[in-house]
Amino acid sequence: MDITVSDEVSQEYHALVKNILCNREFLKLSLYTHHQWTTRLMHSINVSYLSWFIARKLGCDEKAAARAGLLHDFCPYDFRAKTPTGEHQAFYHPKAAADNSAAHFDVTDRELDAILSHMFPLGPLPRNREAWIISFADKACAIAEGCHIAIALARRKNALPFAAVSMGLCSLALLGQIFEYNVRVYAQDFSALLDTSFAIRFCAVVLFLLAAVVNAGVCMYQMKRSAKQHPQH
Repeated sequence: MDITVSDEVSQEYHALVKNILCNREFLKLSLYTHHQWTTRLMHSINVSYLSWFIARKLGCDEKAAARAGLLHDFCPYDFRAKTPTGEHQAFYHPKAAADNSAAHFDVTDRELDAILSHMFPLGPLPRNREAWIISFADKACAIAEGCHIAIALARRKNALPFAAVSMGLCSLALLGQIFEYNVRVYAQDFSALLDTSFAIRFCAVVLFLLAAVVNAGVCMYQMKRSAKQHPQH
């Protein structure tokens, strides 16, 4: 498959990762579902673009962030398969991704460190700023992808309706998890409940707080902007 880059994507970003996005082995990630609703390829692109954006804003190595973000899950195999070492995939796949990246691309030590530590705290401590950014971006994208969350941004004159819709979608996502629990209880799939209960609770809290804080910020920004445009006399 070939990837068509939207005009909305920065050409500066695209220039940094173009050789990776043209690699046939890397594009095999499109064959694997990731976080239930997306593919491993799309997840990798999401993490890469967000990492590049943050690194650019913070004055970090944006090239390393973009490339390592794209390669952090470079594992063209089914994560449900047993690992060669017997380790859980959470611990094994960063090493597999680093090995695949080194085999197919000219990656730097900084990029390899970021790939190896992106699962922190289920892996080594990130050793550079770009690694911390990618670890954060990976988790942020995982939450967004897993819960179908759209966070409203103040791009139009009145952002309040979009913030309301965003919080509504957040509520629906959380409600969906409650129904999912109910289905598993009726199916007596208690092992799945035990395995996922902590992660779902944690993600639900982070999701709600993130949506609430961002949308509250959008609303406050909109109200301040409106007050400046229409000052009281």
